[in-house]
Amino acid sequence: MADFLGHIDPSKDTFIVSGHIVKGYADDDKINIERDNDVMNKLVGTNGEFTLATNLDTTGTITLRLQETSVSNEFLWGIMAGIKTGAIRGIVPYACQRNGGASSLKAGVCCIQSQPSMGYGSEPGVYEWVLGIADASSGLSGIVDSVEQATDVAGFF
Repeated sequence: MADFLGHIDPSKDTFIVSGHIVKGYADDDKINIERDNDVMNKLVGTNGEFTLATNLDTTGTITLRLQETSVSNEFLWGIMAGIKTGAIRGIVPYACQRNGGASSLKAGVCCIQSQPSMGYGSEPGVYEWVLGIADASSGLSGIVDSVEQATDVAGFF
């Protein structure tokens, strides 16, 4: 018999940037958090001995995939306009929560690293916004209800 591993409801994933709840996601991946570098660096000598070093660079990116008609595109364009005029200093706060779970809250500050490319045609397009973040360390899956439950699952006491 198969074991039940948990339940994920994508409608409970939330991303907030500068107080705005992002809506109008495209199909497939809607929020993708990726680290810029490996977690560990490895050095292997000529005789096969190796050394590992923790990579302290935790910077990364968050990619938001939005439908062309999403009002959140206009909000993000507004942030870019604010940066251009000097009204915004380049970084804004964000928060991301997976599956509505308290264990999966990730928050900090971000900058718009890349604006989406835009195409006009006979079908609706997808805008991919890339936000730079200081800490892209992996988090929890959001399938547990609290930080306490998450630490129990992980075996920490």
